[in-house]
Amino acid sequence: MIIARDNQPTVMALRKNFNLSKSEIIKILVYSANQQNTDDIKKMLLRFGNLADTAYFEYDIRNLKPGWNVVEMPKSNFSLVTESAPSKSEEGATDTNSERNDVGNERLWSSIEKVVLELDARPNSQVELTIDRLWAEKDEAYKKEFFTSNFDLLSPRTWQGKSYINVWAMGTTLGLINKITGVKNFIYTAKVIPQKAGSFGINARTDITTTNGYYLDIGRVGTGSWQLYKYGKPGDAGPITQLDSGGFANFQLEINQPVWLRLAMSGNKITGFISTDGNNFTKLTEVNDGELASGGIGIHTANASFLLESVEFSQ
Repeated sequence: MIIARDNQPTVMALRKNFNLSKSEIIKILVYSANQQNTDDIKKMLLRFGNLADTAYFEYDIRNLKPGWNVVEMPKSNFSLVTESAPSKSEEGATDTNSERNDVGNERLWSSIEKVVLELDARPNSQVELTIDRLWAEKDEAYKKEFFTSNFDLLSPRTWQGKSYINVWAMGTTLGLINKITGVKNFIYTAKVIPQKAGSFGINARTDITTTNGYYLDIGRVGTGSWQLYKYGKPGDAGPITQLDSGGFANFQLEINQPVWLRLAMSGNKITGFISTDGNNFTKLTEVNDGELASGGIGIHTANASFLLESVEFSQ
């Protein structure tokens, strides 16, 4: 958390070496409790530079909204601040200077030594912001693999030396695999690693527009509960129909422990499985429901976050 009071800037600094030369966009996750807190922000700056603060790239973060914000900052929109040379965007710079500055910019991006966050509040006010995560992306090619109404749901992440897709309830709760649509009979398996307590799971025969589908939902980490429900045509009890539910007999979900979830669809028969090793699957449920004949496959989360490692699909 960073707090600023009464027109007195608060500065937080992290000394760490980064090479951001191959990254195209930088993102930060920021939480503001309410609209008044957001309105009281006078200035919020993010800087990447050297230890001496004689050369750095600066971004002016604006237009935060109450709640969680995924702020996207293209590298090309950062301003270069240096004591010894003009920015490439300054008027009067020659072509030679521009080329020299381009080389210098890349050199600085490849040898970042310090990250600085500065927050300033308006007079007679106090601002409190929570900073959850700061990361860089080489590109956004991963977005081509998914359908979703808001890509804040997804982000690439490196954890323990491996690459994953991070899934959290940002902007929306549902994402579908892009290459698989309109399927009826299949087996769909996803390997996920829970990162934050909350319910999450996989879904099948799902429509991204209406969110109709069959959802295998896993309860909070540290518990042993699950449910299979259908989101479909509204009825007297609403659009959600619980088809089955239960608990795990011999284990509990834990943070950072991988789990494999599987849905098998065959005609009206829907079967749900879980595994802790990817080889031995325990059947959780088998029900019959034929309302939703076909659709896509995907992942969802209510208030949890998890890492998606792999997806397997067969017909």
